[in-house]
Amino acid sequence: MSPTSTRLPAGVELVPGYRLPRSRTEDAPETLIDAWYATHPDESLMRAWRYGETLELVFGNDDRTRIPDTSIEPWKWVALLEIEAADGTRWRGTGWLAGPSLIVTAGHCVYMPDRGGWVARIRVGLGADTDSSGQTFTSIPFTNSDEFRSVTGWTDSQDEDSDYGAVLLPSQTPPDYGHFRFQARSDAELAASFLNVDGYPADKQPSFSQWFFARGSATVEGTVLKYSIDTAGGQSGAAVWVDPDRTVVGIHSRGLLVSNEAVRITQGVENNLSMWNEQALRGSR
Repeated sequence: MSPTSTRLPAGVELVPGYRLPRSRTEDAPETLIDAWYATHPDESLMRAWRYGETLELVFGNDDRTRIPDTSIEPWKWVALLEIEAADGTRWRGTGWLAGPSLIVTAGHCVYMPDRGGWVARIRVGLGADTDSSGQTFTSIPFTNSDEFRSVTGWTDSQDEDSDYGAVLLPSQTPPDYGHFRFQARSDAELAASFLNVDGYPADKQPSFSQWFFARGSATVEGTVLKYSIDTAGGQSGAAVWVDPDRTVVGIHSRGLLVSNEAVRITQGVENNLSMWNEQALRGSR
């Protein structure tokens, strides 16, 4: 069944997609298919993606807001990911800075079981944005990495509740650059929280522009957060955070026909992120 013939629940709409650009500059990443499709291949959906008919989850009106200045906090902590899989195919995703040299993202952005397993490399653009002429720029220079982390729940079983991972950067961001915090929060705290999601949705123009939306009323489960925050393909791995302390409580991983979802930062996830952060710091000295 094609995306345009799928029966949608009330309030869920098709978002106009995007078309591949005719050209690119040396400094700008290509327009790439969302990394989710590397692990969950669906040829009809991938063809639809290429021709601007992607099924995305927008609830009612599209309330996403473009970030006008990605060089300031917290937007400069959000990363555009240009991914090269082990088989040479290229994909896209979103990540977030969790320490001076650690980018957290979805597991399917770093490990693609149907594309050779661990990806070959990821080009990371912190605070990326694209101007009206099509030039893509970042708050600090693009960084390439070939060192990644995930958990066996994802790499061995593709358990969607374990769909998270990390990119270890070869060098640290400047001392005053800052980064998101991350912490496991209780069910009650999360249920009462206003959740923020920001990233690089591929349905928006110009390509590689950063978009944000926030909403309350999340459904909290043991390892998952479900919410009606508008998102689109390309935002795999985005931070789901709470204010005022900009603490990440979930890692956006997928969109379904009734909700968008994140891997919840439980105590176990927090422990893993802390361990990877220490490893990244040791490796980037």
